[in-house]
Amino acid sequence: PSEGPLTYSKEQNTRNPAGKPIADAAYAAHFHNGNALATVVLPDSVSGAVAFTPMPELSFELGATWTRWSTFRALRIYVPEPIGVSESTKHWKDSWRINAGVEYEALDWLTLRAGYTYDQSPMTDAHEDYMVPTSHRNIYSAGLGFKWNDWTLDLAYAYYDIAGRSYRADSVEHTVKSKSEADANVFALSIGYEF
Repeated sequence: PSEGPLTYSKEQNTRNPAGKPIADAAYAAHFHNGNALATVVLPDSVSGAVAFTPMPELSFELGATWTRWSTFRALRIYVPEPIGVSESTKHWKDSWRINAGVEYEALDWLTLRAGYTYDQSPMTDAHEDYMVPTSHRNIYSAGLGFKWNDWTLDLAYAYYDIAGRSYRADSVEHTVKSKSEADANVFALSIGYEF
């Protein structure tokens, strides 16, 4: 196989006498069917929270989680030769997740909830890639809790406001010059029974 990365245009992907695209044949020479293996050291984290209840039906909570993402130095995937090891350098930084919430029992059968979370991205500009989370996230949430005798029904909604990120072209980190912007809507439903 040839040295260096495989780059070609559509015009270069012409067919050889066997009828197989030349670029596809070059790709097949570098990549073979086989098993792949990856190991990841998950970061340790420390969490803490405090709750305040000024009245029985009203409570506030403030929490924080510190995650030691600096232990995530690289993602290594072991594949068959001639590739051997595919390594993506990470060098992520430690990050914080701060959350606040409030719960109010408006009626015997109805509870109102709201919350906010700031989720700091561990990714650095020097080693940015397309893994999640790419950027800082603001998460706004709201929920309703219903109770009938021994049954409970909880509904929740969260909106993820994900900060944009501009990528520079980097052949080492395999990124192209681009810009990412995203948001997400998350819905949840939970049914419970006490016995």
